[in-house]
Amino acid sequence: MAASRIAAAMSSPPVLDLETLLAPIAEDQPTGTDIREDASPTSPYYALKDARNAARAAERQVVDAGEDESSSLAREWRDILTLAPEVLTTRTKDLEVCAWLIEALVRGQGFAGLRDGCALVTGLVDRYWDDLHPMPDEDGLEMRLAALAGLNGEGADGTLVMPLRKVPLVAGNGEILAHWHFEQASELAKVADEERRQRRIEDGAVTMDRIEAAAADTPADLIVTTMADLNEAQDAYAAMIAALDDKAGAEAPPGGTIRSVLETVKDTLSYLGRDAMAASGEGTPASDAVATPAEDGAVTEATAGTITVSRPAVQSGAIASRDDAFRELLKIAKFFRETEPHSPLSYTLEELVRRGRMPLPELLEELIKDEEARKLFYVTAGLKPPEQASDSSSGW
Repeated sequence: MAASRIAAAMSSPPVLDLETLLAPIAEDQPTGTDIREDASPTSPYYALKDARNAARAAERQVVDAGEDESSSLAREWRDILTLAPEVLTTRTKDLEVCAWLIEALVRGQGFAGLRDGCALVTGLVDRYWDDLHPMPDEDGLEMRLAALAGLNGEGADGTLVMPLRKVPLVAGNGEILAHWHFEQASELAKVADEERRQRRIEDGAVTMDRIEAAAADTPADLIVTTMADLNEAQDAYAAMIAALDDKAGAEAPPGGTIRSVLETVKDTLSYLGRDAMAASGEGTPASDAVATPAEDGAVTEATAGTITVSRPAVQSGAIASRDDAFRELLKIAKFFRETEPHSPLSYTLEELVRRGRMPLPELLEELIKDEEARKLFYVTAGLKPPEQASDSSSGW
């Protein structure tokens, strides 16, 4: 596929030395010790924990002040980028430390950071699962997997969701802009009151014109590299979730929210980078791509398929695939949002598309909160539960 070709040729170099990080700590103790047991003033566990707490507090202060914290990396996140790999190499193989490292990597290295962070977790899980820290307790694997589960979140957005939305996508005209800015601009475009809209702009809101101008001024190779990194990050994240599913079964952390965010961000990059991708020979010409983004920033109609997949010719207007059907639904949703903004129809259709793109186990986890009720559904429907299914990542 074109996506894999782009990823192989254009992606960013490694940001982690995986070979060193995956090497055993010692022959007699490959996963080292539980650093939580070190309560000394120099404890690496508490140094990392304090740095993470301070970094998140610094981000909240910037947000509360109405500033854009995505423009700089807190010193404490940089501390984690230095200390966590050292700890994982010399002291312990610990999934909580890995989760904190992934949080820092996404902020500091974007999609390449997510790619390598997920590859690290996958490697540790595959090689050292039985002895990874923190060890299971009387509650099972909850303690071991809590930090990784927190990245995606359960019942609410996890700690990695907003940072992924703020990974830079375009850098031109003196601006560095992300999917998060695209969402803001989409919301701004829906403000009918010109005076109110102008006030938002004066308060710092980014317009779609500014984003389009920045995208047009962004070097094509930067956009192609970002897309390649994003493709690889999606693959690495899927591999990590699959490895955890394999080892932890029903106790494995959910992954649907991050998977959905990555796909949404890719849709945005596909739209904003359509000319750069076409100019580089890696995408479809702009005239063949969808001309307008989805206004709510949730899902654009220029999906990754328009860049990476060659389809056989079909009758104009015909629905040739599942993705085509989803795009038609999103067009209908867009129509209702523009013509009947008071109606819930647009939001309902977009929610249907979101759920339609989810694997069945994750959809049921979202719809049926009670675990016993979910199990009963599987039995009644004659389906295998996720931990028994041969391919729990397949769509429905």
